[in-house]
Amino acid sequence: MVFNNLQPPPEALERLVSEETEEAKHFRKHNREYNSSLSFTSLKYSPNKCTSLLGPGIQCFQIHGALYHMQGPIESQPDQFPQFAQLFLYDPQYATNVRHTVHGELSESILQRLTFMLHETNPFIALYKTAKERLAEQDDQNQDVRVILNPQLRLIVEVGADRRRHNLPIVEEVAMIIPTEYGDSTFRDVVLAMRVQARGTKFSIINANHAAYMPLHYVILFPRGELGWHWGLELQNRDGNRQKTRMSQRSFYRYRLHTREDETTLLFRCQ
Repeated sequence: MVFNNLQPPPEALERLVSEETEEAKHFRKHNREYNSSLSFTSLKYSPNKCTSLLGPGIQCFQIHGALYHMQGPIESQPDQFPQFAQLFLYDPQYATNVRHTVHGELSESILQRLTFMLHETNPFIALYKTAKERLAEQDDQNQDVRVILNPQLRLIVEVGADRRRHNLPIVEEVAMIIPTEYGDSTFRDVVLAMRVQARGTKFSIINANHAAYMPLHYVILFPRGELGWHWGLELQNRDGNRQKTRMSQRSFYRYRLHTREDETTLLFRCQ
């Protein structure tokens, strides 16, 4: 399978990563926090407390095990502000106000432009909206419900303990189907929305082998929802001599982390 080069970023983002205005410099200095405020997923890790801050000088930050991308409940609690993916289900201006309340050192004007930009370019927003609509349809059903994005990038609704699976209709703009990926139920499914009657809402880990793992968190780097590595990617084998054609993660990221004349340099300009 051949994957496409990254597309040029939208104009609003291109200006922020290339111009020398004070506003653009501010964005580049704080672009990690801008990304955090706009991402669909959160991060989780177990810190190594043996290397906690001990005083002045160079500090060492370590974590135990892996760094996780977490998908939280798609509906916010009544006494809490919406956050992460929940914010994309609200009016963009309201979402900007909430993000600026939490991240007061960021520019409200930049947050507003980036929020509107993502609503225009990012296909995952429509997927989350569809997931919430299907979850709402099950409000009067006293049973467990999950709406997932499977490795083929198809939306699936699972109702009840037997996990019956039904494909949801997907409009043309978000039909990002990977035909060579496995479509059966798997630990790599991304749970976009869930209601568990007995245990309430909970967070779920996004598997790093899912094509949506990178774009759901690093929205500044992939504003158009460009997919990351997945099992369906294969190396070209024109002469038929390759014994193994599956593309490894290392090969994929080595390809991504090289500049090309016909591809945007957004990944490098975001540092």
